[in-house]
Amino acid sequence: MKRRLLLPILLVSLLHCYGGNEFSAKGAAENSIGNHTTTLVNAFSIYNNQATAAFLKNPTIGLTYHSSYFPVNINTIALTGAAPLSFGTIGGSFEYFGNSLYTEMKLGLAYAMKLGSRASIGIQLDYLNSSAHNYGIQHYVTFELGVLYRPIEQVSIGAHIYNPVKWTVDETSGELLPIVFNIGLSYRPFDQLTILAELEKDIIHPFNLKGGIAYEVVPSFTVRAGFNTQPTLFSFGVGYKMKNLLTIDVASNYHLDLGFNTSVSLSFEFSKKDDKQ
Repeated sequence: MKRRLLLPILLVSLLHCYGGNEFSAKGAAENSIGNHTTTLVNAFSIYNNQATAAFLKNPTIGLTYHSSYFPVNINTIALTGAAPLSFGTIGGSFEYFGNSLYTEMKLGLAYAMKLGSRASIGIQLDYLNSSAHNYGIQHYVTFELGVLYRPIEQVSIGAHIYNPVKWTVDETSGELLPIVFNIGLSYRPFDQLTILAELEKDIIHPFNLKGGIAYEVVPSFTVRAGFNTQPTLFSFGVGYKMKNLLTIDVASNYHLDLGFNTSVSLSFEFSKKDDKQ
């Protein structure tokens, strides 16, 4: 009996240390620049910082796969979609995280709007559930907020908070759904180069400093690298945008204790009839 209980307890502990029930960057481009979440405008904006989705020009969809670190054989798949309309941008996201012993799912419905030409705000309502083998299902509802400001064309400043309310996951243990705050900056000194920095604070973890750089080597082909300090991670990756507006991104993160994991993303931008691209 004790042995049968040990595996689920150990598994859930590992999951909460390395991604379970927590906000984390989605998209291989984000994963390759230190898991930056606050300023990028792309198909995964609607998940990472809803405010950035207000600057999308065309409808987009994105699909990403993120492998786990060994020895936890558990992976993440996320699907996003967003559509800019006359009154703002609406979108949604779905995330699946798990295996046969433990799963988590997250559904999000988001709205973003511009505040003038340089700023935006976004909000997302989230439904989450988690289930462990033979331990039932837990349900949660929360929300997240984001803002973005572009003082000049080359600089973006973003902030995002996930689950700003204190939500108890387990009354017996007192476990809380994490509250995660990010504030970040991106600077583009010239068209081909972007430098990024971000500070993340989870209420139950130390501050995490993130940094990254992206360089467009040739048109449509970008190389990226980044780091995290808590835990210590090094990341790198590449991205290629095809002429049909399909983008492929690949990333890898190296954890000093757990080794490598991999992310792959596909995203597509639907061009409008009057779009000359």
